[in-house]
Amino acid sequence: MQYGAEQVDQEEQVQSFGPFVSLERDLGDVLTATVGGRYDRYRFAVDDQSRDMDQFSPMAGVVYSLDPFSRWYAHVATAFQTPTTSELGNRPSGEGGFNPELGPERVLGLETGLRRHVRRGRLDLEVALYQLQIADALIPFQVESEDSEEIYFRNAGQARNRGLEFSLSAVPHPGLRTTLAYTFGDYVFEDYEVETAGELVQLAGNEVPGVPRHRLFAALSYDSPQGLFTEVELERVGRYWANDFNGPPPGSDAAPDEFFNRAYLLVDLRLGIDYRAVRAFVAVENLFDTQYNGSVVPNAFGGRFFEPAPDRTWRLGLSAEVGR
Repeated sequence: MQYGAEQVDQEEQVQSFGPFVSLERDLGDVLTATVGGRYDRYRFAVDDQSRDMDQFSPMAGVVYSLDPFSRWYAHVATAFQTPTTSELGNRPSGEGGFNPELGPERVLGLETGLRRHVRRGRLDLEVALYQLQIADALIPFQVESEDSEEIYFRNAGQARNRGLEFSLSAVPHPGLRTTLAYTFGDYVFEDYEVETAGELVQLAGNEVPGVPRHRLFAALSYDSPQGLFTEVELERVGRYWANDFNGPPPGSDAAPDEFFNRAYLLVDLRLGIDYRAVRAFVAVENLFDTQYNGSVVPNAFGGRFFEPAPDRTWRLGLSAEVGR
């Protein structure tokens, strides 16, 4: 392998300090309240310069027992996430040091939901609704260069992430287990200006790239008394955009479908046997050999967004316990 010329030679140091406190109190027999907070302080140092980032993040929540098997909860919390040293050190200008224009993203989150667990795991149900207001969201991008695939980061003005999560697990018969999970995500920019072709373009209302709105997972497994076992898994992932513009950037004549990752459906299958101290199985992933992209590089230059996933894959396994 031949490496390119060294771009940056610098020693980076990170110091962090994060004390937190949490207080919990029962308000009667069925209601519990929690309050707390965390103070985070980071210092990023390189050569003759440094950057400090800090924030105090309070939180509060309640849990209400509807019955012996069900809990309703709600909480509000704030948080912040600093860029990594790689994100700070990768500067589009190629200069050393840290990017002075890149800062942490700050989050205000609200969540409420219901958890129900009955009959010793025979039925588990969870439903949650959430909303995150994000200031200065960290967004990846690439510069216009055929010779570089370096990923840089910039802060978006405001983003709003809203979603629903649902999961259900049941054991209707001894040895038989079913699982169903669904997530919906509505992630959009609320205020985000990007300079392109010498002009500022407002992207408010566009979807945040790299996040599918819909994702569904289902599984069915059975373990027989004789030691045979089988499992089938299904996953459906909806389409999602690969760039901030949600299509061709201004001045481009490319087709819109070149800028989103298409939806796909995967099926995995596993068969096996447990016999005394030996366990053997055969598994096939992507049973129907679906052609799909497993992920994207958001805002990649030259349309190089998509990262193909493996075709049909077979796995064989054999294990034994010694001295059993």
